Amino acid sequence: MDKKQTPNLFLAVFAVFIISLSFVYFFAITFMNMPETGARYADIILGALIGSGFTAILSYFYGSSKGSSDKSIAIRGMEKRKSDESGLPQ
Repeated sequence: MDKKQTPNLFLAVFAVFIISLSFVYFFAITFMNMPETGARYADIILGALIGSGFTAILSYFYGSSKGSSDKSIAIRGMEKRKSDESGLPQ
């Protein structure tokens, strides 16, 4: 495995772990009995998971961060081709 694939593999595995953990939590607060005093805390944690964590992961893989990363790779490729054509070191 080359060095470029390692961070992408880590991000993918980490995203799957976080999403799996979120689904376990969703299942637990939906189907398990909980004392009334803990219900507010469960709602706050659920809102934080959906509002930030889950959304951030989806946005990274399918949203603007992925497009920005692809654009950066394309720009580096264009710079490399330009320097190869001119014969100047980068």
